[in-house]
Amino acid sequence: MKVVVIVITYNCAELAPFFLRHYEKIADEIAIFDDASTDGTREIFSAHPKVLLRDWPHPGSGIDETLFLDFIYATYPTAANHAFDWVIVVDSDEFIYAHDVRAVLQTALNDGIDVIQTQGMNMLGARFPVDDGRQIWEIHPLGMPSGIYSKPCVLRPSVNVKWSRGR
Repeated sequence: MKVVVIVITYNCAELAPFFLRHYEKIADEIAIFDDASTDGTREIFSAHPKVLLRDWPHPGSGIDETLFLDFIYATYPTAANHAFDWVIVVDSDEFIYAHDVRAVLQTALNDGIDVIQTQGMNMLGARFPVDDGRQIWEIHPLGMPSGIYSKPCVLRPSVNVKWSRGR
């Protein structure tokens, strides 16, 4: 089973180590599209062996939802050409969690499930977590359900998904 994570970033150096630590255990490849970050984000991501760092094709536009939807509709199906079984499309501050995400994905693949609807949560903490080598969800294990973050972001590359703004 092969898994790719696709993310668009901009100036997320503080969060990048948590993102990489989390997704390196899940993904075979992490495709990062960076919008000309200036805070060290590019350097952090480019140093990771699973990361394919690319430039966001609309520099300076910010993370515009319409541009993002156009981009992701064109990008995520190409994962099928690279024999990926799962595509995870997230923002740099979104962490897909289950006790063993790869086991969940393998079971879903075996059962013929094509899209996994996530239950979004807002993490709670008194301050931004200090990177001490743990997972972000170990530092801030509390959260509240959030409908806006509950979205189909784990899917097979052959699925014809129709997202709306905010996905």
